[in-house]
Amino acid sequence: MMCCPHCKAQLPDDADFCTQCGKPVNDSADIGSEDTILRDGGQRQVLPSIQMPVQPVPAPTPMQAVSGQQPTQSIPPVSPNAAPAAGQAAAAALPPNGGRGGGLKGWLSDKRNLPIIIVGAALVVALMVCGGVVYSYSGGPKSEASSSSTSQSSAPTQTETTTVSPAPTETKTVTESPSSTPTATVTQQAPAKTGLNSAKLDSIVNKYSASAVSVVPSSGDPYNSSQANSRFVASGLYLPVYLAAHNGGGSSAISYADAMMRGMNNSYGNSAISAMGGRSSLNSWLSSAGYSSTDFERAFGDVTSSSYGAENYTSPSDAARMLIAVDQMGGTGLMTYSLASEGVAAPSGATIYGHRGRGIKNAYNYFITMKTSSGATAGIAVMTQSQGQGAAAQLANEILAEVNSEL
Repeated sequence: MMCCPHCKAQLPDDADFCTQCGKPVNDSADIGSEDTILRDGGQRQVLPSIQMPVQPVPAPTPMQAVSGQQPTQSIPPVSPNAAPAAGQAAAAALPPNGGRGGGLKGWLSDKRNLPIIIVGAALVVALMVCGGVVYSYSGGPKSEASSSSTSQSSAPTQTETTTVSPAPTETKTVTESPSSTPTATVTQQAPAKTGLNSAKLDSIVNKYSASAVSVVPSSGDPYNSSQANSRFVASGLYLPVYLAAHNGGGSSAISYADAMMRGMNNSYGNSAISAMGGRSSLNSWLSSAGYSSTDFERAFGDVTSSSYGAENYTSPSDAARMLIAVDQMGGTGLMTYSLASEGVAAPSGATIYGHRGRGIKNAYNYFITMKTSSGATAGIAVMTQSQGQGAAAQLANEILAEVNSEL
């Protein structure tokens, strides 16, 4: 720093004029002479001399002298349209930057100020980039405090939702729900029925001579007594005609067969057989369907042919399988004969549908479809010879009760 030799004001080292009094600082400088500027091309440019009016500077006050502060000058406010006072002309005409001309343009063109310009431009660009990032992150024109608060509060919320919240839900689903449901199911199914007990059923059948029983459930293994595959007189067996009629026998055969099933009617049964092409067609269908022990040699009710040795035969195994086949075709409900009138009763909670038959050789048969108390379905064929109706009914009742308890 240097001081003005006239007013003692502190000035920059490179100042040529005093910013307070306007007088030249260096007396050796010839202000009245013309300044010459040499351009890059070597051409000289002569600037006209400037006559600087002298502005009186008041003497510093005692307080200023004691404190060593730089004396100040009060400049009255100037209206934009008012002309400057005579004493202010030199100060207004004095260029900035310590007496060098050019104003802002001159300051910018000064190479010594180039680093400042570069740093300032870099700071402006950095501030603009940071401002854009903050604006984008905050999602709108929010204050920094609001954006920061939102960012800080949102992070823990996402963490809690992702890691903490699902944990109890999964634990409850995996451990509690499955453990309770199977327990309830197992408890209810504890007395579940696993199938037919052959030993118990054999003990019942073996009490009756010349008798055979077959039980075929809708699902599971069947039961066949020791004589279940033997041929017995097929008295009361209308099932083959119904099945053959509903498996390609034609509409007339179906109508006759359905009427036959409702009332165990021999006439409708014979008409159905005729509509299908006679007994040969019926026997051919039985063989192809796998009922190898069943054969029709006479018409229903033809006692004369029976006396000459022509008879209809089947086995309890074939008959029980036919009962399930009829049930699957929806024909069980047609078997409306009252078995109770024969002394055959349904076990508690069960429902029975069936036919009965009696014929030569003192044959007595029951063909029964039972819906058990637990909802299972079973086809039961009870066939006897020389036992009479009472023994046949008693055997049927014992078999029904045991099957209902097992299925």
